[in-house]
Amino acid sequence: MLERIIKASSNENDIVADFFCGSGTTPAVAEKLGRKWIGADLGKFAIHTTRKRMIGVQRQLKEDGKDFRAFEILNLGKYERAHYIGVSSFIEPRIDANGRKSKQKDISVNSVRQEAYIYQLVQIQPAN
Repeated sequence: MLERIIKASSNENDIVADFFCGSGTTPAVAEKLGRKWIGADLGKFAIHTTRKRMIGVQRQLKEDGKDFRAFEILNLGKYERAHYIGVSSFIEPRIDANGRKSKQKDISVNSVRQEAYIYQLVQIQPAN
């Protein structure tokens, strides 16, 4: 079913995104269909499961003599150091109801900067 949805809604080399990717079904199908993909999840287990699954997809594509793309795991969680991936410029301290800075951080809701970051990740230029 997901294969049919991806084929109907995208072309080869288009970007498919799943921001609750769980076990990685959407990225796996997208990779098999020659799409670029972005997968995101909050859970460490989901990210680990997706990573293992994508490695398996790459191995299968290699055995079949088909092209596949390398992928990168990026962590933006509170237990990771954002400066390792160069996105600290839009991670800001959370302000509580009393105006005090919290130890937790929020990613700012600045869609232009976030879009630019996503474009940078997939190395494409936005359409005018």
